[in-house]
Amino acid sequence: MKNSAKQISHLTGKQYYEGFKEFLDRSDQKQYSLEWFKKQFNMRTDIQHVLSIGCGEGEFDIAWLKTLTNVHRYVGIEPNPSHVSAFRQRIETENLPRRLFIRLIQECIENIDLFPGFDLICISQSLYYPENKPGVIEKAFELLNSNGDLVIFHTIGNCGIDHLKQKFESHTYRYTDKNLLSDLDHIQIPYKKEVLSSKILIKDLPISLLAFMLERPVSEEEYLEAKAYLHQHCPDGYLDHPLLVVRISSGFSDDAYCEDYCNFRELTDTIPVIRQWMKNFLSTLDTPVNNILSIGCGNGQIDNSCFLEPLDSLCTYTGLDPNEKHLQIFHQKISLYSKAKVKLLSQYFEDFHTDQRYDLILMSHVLYYIPQRKFALSKACTLLSDKGVLVIFHQTERGINVLQKRYGRTRYSYNSVELARELDTLAIPYRYEELDSYVNLDEISDSLIRFFLEGMITKWQATNVRQYLLRQYPEKRMHHPIGIFIISAQNFHKAIQPRLLSDAEYAEYFSEFLFRSNQHDKILRWVHTQSLINLNSVQSMLSVGCGSGIFDLKFAQLLPNLNKLTLVEPNNDHLSSLEKNVAEVSVPFTTHIKDSYLEACQFNEPFDLILFAHSLYYMQDVESILKQASNMLSKHGKLLLLHEPPSGGMVQMLKQMGLFGRISLTSHHLEQYLAKLELDYQIDVIPINLDIQEISNGILNFLLERKPTKSELVEAHRHLLNMSDNGFLVQNTVAIIAQ
Repeated sequence: MKNSAKQISHLTGKQYYEGFKEFLDRSDQKQYSLEWFKKQFNMRTDIQHVLSIGCGEGEFDIAWLKTLTNVHRYVGIEPNPSHVSAFRQRIETENLPRRLFIRLIQECIENIDLFPGFDLICISQSLYYPENKPGVIEKAFELLNSNGDLVIFHTIGNCGIDHLKQKFESHTYRYTDKNLLSDLDHIQIPYKKEVLSSKILIKDLPISLLAFMLERPVSEEEYLEAKAYLHQHCPDGYLDHPLLVVRISSGFSDDAYCEDYCNFRELTDTIPVIRQWMKNFLSTLDTPVNNILSIGCGNGQIDNSCFLEPLDSLCTYTGLDPNEKHLQIFHQKISLYSKAKVKLLSQYFEDFHTDQRYDLILMSHVLYYIPQRKFALSKACTLLSDKGVLVIFHQTERGINVLQKRYGRTRYSYNSVELARELDTLAIPYRYEELDSYVNLDEISDSLIRFFLEGMITKWQATNVRQYLLRQYPEKRMHHPIGIFIISAQNFHKAIQPRLLSDAEYAEYFSEFLFRSNQHDKILRWVHTQSLINLNSVQSMLSVGCGSGIFDLKFAQLLPNLNKLTLVEPNNDHLSSLEKNVAEVSVPFTTHIKDSYLEACQFNEPFDLILFAHSLYYMQDVESILKQASNMLSKHGKLLLLHEPPSGGMVQMLKQMGLFGRISLTSHHLEQYLAKLELDYQIDVIPINLDIQEISNGILNFLLERKPTKSELVEAHRHLLNMSDNGFLVQNTVAIIAQ
């Protein structure tokens, strides 16, 4: 950061600018920095607000901004007016996302008060210039959101430009990696570091570049001496100039979060309050609770006292939590409650797939940490048994939530008002209750403040929060109510049932989908050219969930030695088209139609090939289906599963809209089932596109697997436009060949 263009090592603004441009043109530093940036952040959809301290002309910043998929707001701090002017001009010519709001501030960071809450802060080669460098680092860290990242790119000392500065006694703005790391150790902020290789082309060295590297004007004599020195020490014409990258996260490690969480539980009456409420609630249920799923079960403190102790031996319990440390503590307690059948899985709910249905699903203070909350809510409701109940314990807009918003740690500050709004959007009926709960503030430790703010803190933050809490709660007792949402499966199904597609509607919309998609042509072309299945060896084939049979009949005609084709389809509206299509096609093999589900079919002979072409989404117990199918194969027979990948367009749109549909069973889940069944398999990807240049309601009904509301139609249109690739939605199909 430069106090003004003319104070930079006595270079004029023009001199500095000319040297800086030469440096950018002759250095590969930007390339390697950008590659590192992409590797770390381009898949992060939770980065929405970013800050750049010392943003310069914005060339590097705009490049990394384009790699972020969901950024909404960018703030750039730069005291040099010519740089700010150049940045503004660059914005006009760059093709940046329309959603992105850019604010440039011509000032030093020390003189600005910004509201915290940034998901990513970048300081790229600008820490040399402020007087109070540790103060700038601390201030930047305090501006981070929960689980935010501060990234510092910095020169490494005693090599490259720094070595040149020492040789020519130019100590202006000399602040090396050792100085930076020493300051970080003094501030006591945990960090990770990495070194990137970088070179500067010094052949035919311009005097403006030398002046930029030394950060002061250069005489003709010095210029000639520097050229000779560089020629001697850099015979290949390149000056090694490695770059240090420091990454500082405000987030917890699993161990740190677990420790602070346990400390917090000792200071609150949450567990006894929830235990009493749960005891009363369970006594009101008409049917016994035999099967429980706890999403975000933590270390088992709540679930042990609420479920595992009081419930009888018929109860089975499944707990999900990605925090290994939590589950280790939970495992130690399980033996005390041997009556219950307990299964703990280190897994995110987003990746969890099961054919099991649950009488009780618990989401206790976990929705804060799930990025696609609406999707998680829809998914949880679909996992309920016929008389099952989903219970959600959640923070309200009072208590800790106030503190999080005050200090900009809002990533996990999702409260009961926002949750109720999303349930209303999804048209999921619920009952709401609220319980009083309190946190003891007799001793406000750093551990407690970290838990409140959901991340690491500086000494100043700890002091500031402590003083605020003592002012707000002189009685040293924080009121922190618990919101409770109760959702019954019966009410959920009553609300969703009228919106589901009938067999006739599905068949109609599926026909429109096929008309607009190149799915069949692309798959058939793949079948013809692939080498994973020996087409000549297939004499008998079974297709499960064949629909109208158009695709399957074309597929069968690619098998030169096929004698028998068996088609299974339970949808009555598809069956009428299927029978008609079979009758109209002249083929050299016999065709049999089974108007039933596979589970109810009996076959006398094995098959050389069993095909599931985008049909496994609609089957209840997929693992059992795959096991049954594998047992129906001939000695060298194979299963061919054509299925939607997790990255597929339909899957992504459903997730973004918070809708859990049949398509949410992805190829990733099929791989897990095949591995569990110990079946060998290979995978190939077939590129598929859907024409969405004209988006009809029929296509939307098919993609969303329901009759959407007006607001869902508008949202779906918006998502499709954002996902459009020159008027097409990239679908893709994963082909899994198993045996």
